Amino acid sequence: PSILSDLGVRKIFHKIKQRPGKPMWFGKSAKGTLVFGLPGNPVSCIVCLRRYVVPLIENSWTKDSENKVVLKEDFSFSKNLTFYLPVSIERSPLSGKLTAVPQKTNGSGDYFSLTKSDGFIELPRERAKFFSGEAFVFFSWAKGGYQMGLPFPYSNFKLVDSHNRLIHKLRISLLDACNMNCLYCMPEEKEFM
Repeated sequence: PSILSDLGVRKIFHKIKQRPGKPMWFGKSAKGTLVFGLPGNPVSCIVCLRRYVVPLIENSWTKDSENKVVLKEDFSFSKNLTFYLPVSIERSPLSGKLTAVPQKTNGSGDYFSLTKSDGFIELPRERAKFFSGEAFVFFSWAKGGYQMGLPFPYSNFKLVDSHNRLIHKLRISLLDACNMNCLYCMPEEKEFM
């Protein structure tokens, strides 16, 4: 944020009462350019990108109506934060309604767990309990969202290694200075770029 300030970008807000993505930063330059500072954890980053940045870009082209889905099972979240709950989508065979099935994750650093989800729903921070049958705004990971009952591109995604083993955990480092220091990917004498 200090570099952006030095560049003349005025901070509008920093930190949001939400999970994941609390440390998000947003500002505006003197020329009117909007600047987003997305969080560093992969899940936080993609949630904030899909929740704030993509809708801003899409709405600058066209106004879409909100997509709402019905929560399939009760869910609780006790912190006083807006919560973005990863969900998979099912279509009810009787009513044709889209239902949101909560997907378990291991926090905002667990990017791979999102492969079990089709997007996320936004749960308001004023409440701690959310009940089956309630409708919430849905944000799809896929461009354009859920359309005509077609499956999401990530729903059946499986990541396997060169020995055809299913990979359950994945860590992505955007820097060459990953702090995990795994023996299989780091040389004994580290030479960072």
